[in-house]
Amino acid sequence: MKTTTAVFAAVLALASAAMAEDAVDREERTLETLGRLNGEALYCKRSELVRTIKEAIVRAVPTVREYGQTFEETTNTTYLDLASRSAPCSEPVHHKQATALAIEAMTQIFGEN
Repeated sequence: MKTTTAVFAAVLALASAAMAEDAVDREERTLETLGRLNGEALYCKRSELVRTIKEAIVRAVPTVREYGQTFEETTNTTYLDLASRSAPCSEPVHHKQATALAIEAMTQIFGEN
């Protein structure tokens, strides 16, 4: 009985750790997506989208240094990549739709503060 309890506890601990890791991965992927969209908005001079993204993040994402760092690094990397290639901007309507979807996903993952 003692062995069964120990095995169950170990399996439960592993499952909990996997679920927590999966949640952290979803959070990070969501912030990276928003960072890419923000970097493109900055590059394409779409200040309305920049403002929308930042306001949504402030409303939904807890103030944690790692979250801010992930978002800012992805934003900077995307902006610099687009600028270095003189890349064309996506259609504004598509960029706006992608931003709305990413904000909705972020809200589902983080909730509203």
